[in-house]
Amino acid sequence: MAADLGPAEIEWTRIEPAIVGEDVLSAFAPIVSDRPRFRAQGIIWPADLRFVPFYSQYDRRSAVYFKRFTEAGWKEQPRRVQ
Repeated sequence: MAADLGPAEIEWTRIEPAIVGEDVLSAFAPIVSDRPRFRAQGIIWPADLRFVPFYSQYDRRSAVYFKRFTEAGWKEQPRRVQ
């Protein structure tokens, strides 16, 4: 699965997303659709993301690898600005 970050033709200027929390899988919920899709809520910083099969992202910007932090580890990171 890959995070959908928007259209490929739009330059990515935002901060890279990170996973923050302990129970990552519980934050993923299926989206009712004719295709496999999931929404990650409350675990991705700076905002929730939608995840879809990577093969369907040929014309979209994707993220498949994320830095992962515990809540305590995240608080130790330098302050980030969106």
